[in-house]
Amino acid sequence: MKEWLVRIHPPKYLRYFFYIAYSWYRGYKSERNEAHATAIVLLWFVHTPLLLRVLHAFNKGIILELNEYQTVYPIAIITGLLFYYLFWYQGKWRVYVEEFKHFKKKDRRKGTVYLFIYLLICTLISFDYIFFY
Repeated sequence: MKEWLVRIHPPKYLRYFFYIAYSWYRGYKSERNEAHATAIVLLWFVHTPLLLRVLHAFNKGIILELNEYQTVYPIAIITGLLFYYLFWYQGKWRVYVEEFKHFKKKDRRKGTVYLFIYLLICTLISFDYIFFY
């Protein structure tokens, strides 16, 4: 089973967004050693409510039977485990940093705009779930 866990990778766009977030945080002196963890937590934090919203949209009575906390905590834990195995497990994040390391500063700025738009879209999609559930 360990071989399978090593071989799984997130889609390229998510690896790219990880790299852009990593390069943001890498610029701060206080974040030099923890930039990868902060980038992973940022992506996890954005994707948890998004996953909750998607599950709520496709709900066929499963989630509505549970109260809010019985739904949020397991989804947050599942998303956290998913991001752990996609980014952190056996230092996979280092491979992703090497994959996009050749990007110039201009390309990273463009990626920052893409990441901002992606985060905004994810937030707007999950906005309905967060405030109106």
